[in-house]
Amino acid sequence: MVGLSLLRSEIPETLIARQNLQNWLTRRSDQAVEEIRFLWRVRNSLLPVWSQNELSLVEWGNKDRCNRLPCGSHLMQEEWENGCWKNCQRVEVPANFGLANHVWFHVIGGFQGILIHDNRGGAHVYLLTQPASHYYEVMTRSKRMPLFIGQGI
Repeated sequence: MVGLSLLRSEIPETLIARQNLQNWLTRRSDQAVEEIRFLWRVRNSLLPVWSQNELSLVEWGNKDRCNRLPCGSHLMQEEWENGCWKNCQRVEVPANFGLANHVWFHVIGGFQGILIHDNRGGAHVYLLTQPASHYYEVMTRSKRMPLFIGQGI
């Protein structure tokens, strides 16, 4: 998965202003409401994260090969369950739509992720993935899919 969107109304105005997200606002052609798109390909990619009852924006994964964290935007659920990533916090990543292989799909409850801190104390969030369902694989041509919250696909 390379992107997600969240309705503007679900993000506090103070957070939008503090993170200068006005440039990330967009509208789908069939909707009048604004949404904010979070895309992996942008230079400083961020994701919205619910942690300790607070919504914040956290750096999405790791693009720095010099950092001790794994490169990329996702981690496999199997690695998490096998204890490969200790001292990490499981978090919720809210979303209304997800993007994988140029296909936007509707999301009900968001995704599961893990929050990891780098050696400088910076927070990074990775989406957890699992083997794709047949439907998801046909829809996106992807062998892995994110862990959905409150939704099967």
